[in-house]
Amino acid sequence: MIRQATIEEKTYYENRLYPLMDKALAIMDSDKFYLTGGTCLARYYYHYRYSDDLDFFFLGEKYSKDAFENEFVRLANLISNRFLLQTTVNADYFKRIMVNESGTTLKLEFIYENFKHIGVLRKIDNYLIDSKENIVVNKLTAVDDRKANKDFFDLMYLLKEFDLDEMSKLTELKMVPWDYEGTLMALTGEKIAGTVLVSETFDGIQYDNFIKDLKKRILTNAKNSKRLF
Repeated sequence: MIRQATIEEKTYYENRLYPLMDKALAIMDSDKFYLTGGTCLARYYYHYRYSDDLDFFFLGEKYSKDAFENEFVRLANLISNRFLLQTTVNADYFKRIMVNESGTTLKLEFIYENFKHIGVLRKIDNYLIDSKENIVVNKLTAVDDRKANKDFFDLMYLLKEFDLDEMSKLTELKMVPWDYEGTLMALTGEKIAGTVLVSETFDGIQYDNFIKDLKKRILTNAKNSKRLF
């Protein structure tokens, strides 16, 4: 479901959550973690929808697992000096913390990513943000599992800039190549989950047409690659 945010929702994001994000990002002085995912796209590239949390990938192809742990601890300590902080997940390759300020809560996730990074990272102030190329490739590998409207909505914008066939080939540099069959099942089977909040009026027919076109393009790519048939 795609819908325009209400006045109350816009006020929450623009006056409470996003200022908290900015404060947290100002602390993220790291050359090993980079901001990625929907928030990176929404706030630094397309400015088309609202996003709720901060996702950071670690440059595991350059730095060790021990470096991941040490850098996370360092950043968590810096953040805890500024905000109320709770660590809710502290696994070997995945960390999640919640920060709170004046009743507003923000989720931050830190993931050890040891696969090849695609494109060029950008530095914004003291932190790194992901390339659109890397984000589109990662989203292609994730859509069949998550089945989320936000991922397909992001792809609708990304695939205006990047060729689907070229990006699908680049998924082979990640953990698993793109699962054509799984993505088709996500598009035609269970209902795609979640609500996407957009800041301006949006024509839902545009999104529906994108989904229909994506199905056709996936079938064509799958036949050409002989992965599905």
